Amino acid sequence: MVQSALSLGSGLWQPITTVITVNPAVFSVSLSTINAARFFRLRKP
Repeated sequence: MVQSALSLGSGLWQPITTVITVNPAVFSVSLSTINAARFFRLRKP
């Protein structure tokens, strides 16, 4: 599961709902840009 937050210390992580594209060796997610910093993490379900 990929999650994002606007700050590392917020504790309010939201799941990324866009489709994850899988190639044999690469996982990628395409996101729209916003005018704020975003932090991402991978989390086991």
